[in-house]
Amino acid sequence: MRWVFPSEAIREPREFLVAREQFIVCRGVIEQPRARPLRSVPQQADGPPPPLTRSTARPDQLRHPRRLNAREEHAGRTVREERTGRTQVMTAELDPGVRPLCDRPPIRSMRSSSRILPEWGSVMQGARSLGHVEVVSSFPEEPIARAAVLTTTPLIIRGTGALDTMRKWTPEYVSERLGDREVPVAIADADGSFRYNTAAREGLRYEPMRGSRLAAEFRDTASGRRLSMQQMSIPNALVELRDDLSIPPYIPGDVITDINLWMASESSNTPLHYDNMNNLFAQLDGRKRFLLFNPSQSDLLYPGPLDIRTRHLSGVDVADPDLEKFPEFARAEYWEALVLPGDLLFIPAFWWHQVSAPDISVSVNYWWRADVRDCACPSYFRQLYLDLVMADVRGLFVTHDLRALGNGSAAVLALAEQAIGHGEPGVAARLCGGAIVAAAKDACAEQGIAPDGGIDDAFAELEKLSVWSAEDADLARHGMAVATAAHPGGSVPAPDVLRIIERLRVSTLTWEYPARAGGGRP
Repeated sequence: MRWVFPSEAIREPREFLVAREQFIVCRGVIEQPRARPLRSVPQQADGPPPPLTRSTARPDQLRHPRRLNAREEHAGRTVREERTGRTQVMTAELDPGVRPLCDRPPIRSMRSSSRILPEWGSVMQGARSLGHVEVVSSFPEEPIARAAVLTTTPLIIRGTGALDTMRKWTPEYVSERLGDREVPVAIADADGSFRYNTAAREGLRYEPMRGSRLAAEFRDTASGRRLSMQQMSIPNALVELRDDLSIPPYIPGDVITDINLWMASESSNTPLHYDNMNNLFAQLDGRKRFLLFNPSQSDLLYPGPLDIRTRHLSGVDVADPDLEKFPEFARAEYWEALVLPGDLLFIPAFWWHQVSAPDISVSVNYWWRADVRDCACPSYFRQLYLDLVMADVRGLFVTHDLRALGNGSAAVLALAEQAIGHGEPGVAARLCGGAIVAAAKDACAEQGIAPDGGIDDAFAELEKLSVWSAEDADLARHGMAVATAAHPGGSVPAPDVLRIIERLRVSTLTWEYPARAGGGRP
């Protein structure tokens, strides 16, 4: 069922998926077809595969990602004041008058077991380096399920032995295991940059390549071509490698969504971008260099247009920034990280990062859903304005951990209320609209009806069939009118949205996630 909103068409596709052979890559914020827990893997024709193993590396003491120091917190707050005129989106440490999304005790600062300054130093026009991220030598005692994105910095975990079963994954080993099977390989521009072409469905330029040729092609520097095998799902697409796969103890296994293989030619690099999930990046062969920007600086990084394909990409080329076109970038500050073979780099959700490969490189990354209470930052609030979110708000349960807020519509309304507490009533209005659309879809599915017109026709049909009362139908129409009028930078009265939230809570416009039995997901 696909409906058109009263005041605007759904401009974004339901999901931006790139299907290649046996696997699916998703770059959207909502629909990710990976609901199967990764404690087990798909069955092979010759019998059940062995389960993924969790590393037995244990800590010698409790360590956590460190919080920003006072100067860094102040810098982040100043950015929001100067760019938007308000600081309500920051966490409670920055503005005690605002209720925080994150209600945990503060993370203790930690002392790094070592600090390294990369041999290549810091060379970037405009933006200023804050130095190298901290390096520690042990895991926390428990998997890290909470990491407030504005006040938790990345860190490297080194020397734990957690990757021992995968350290043999060189380009030659991967080539040998894949053999004659073809896989898609991305081709960089002449300067080694992988730039996304938003006009093309796949975003990057790909060509199929036989697995047995990968090592030779990736090591061929004479040709001038720079290649990348990107985001290849190991459990689902690379069955030849999954027997060696392990999950480091840093990761809460019940919220893992993806485990991917990456291979890159030397002297290649990605655009500056963010991901909306927590990321543990495991370096297996070669080195990778990361430039990492706190999410509070989003306005200085010139994020792309608000659509499913570009909202997470920066317009700035950090290798050669155009400060006339992007003058605010000169005020940005970043952390550096050089990851070596065996290193694990933790990147909190929504941290902007640019990645380059000084050497031919093989890596694995683990993405897991961030607790939604930790995600309060400009990029997160901005992407909640996507039409896709309102059209299919259930997708938020796929990409984020909302369990602390409740289930179904109750969780979405709790998130809306907290968005108001962070000075984002427009976001709250959009979430209310999403809750209403989901309720209408459930009700229509239960009745076996599929209105051909817009969402208003669905409301009228449900009222006509006495599925909804006249009061609830009027509430749905009013809530949708407020939601469709909300947009970034616009003004939506917070008291009006709070009244809509309270009325929705006591109405029949409620639903569960997963969908109620018999209702299904339209």
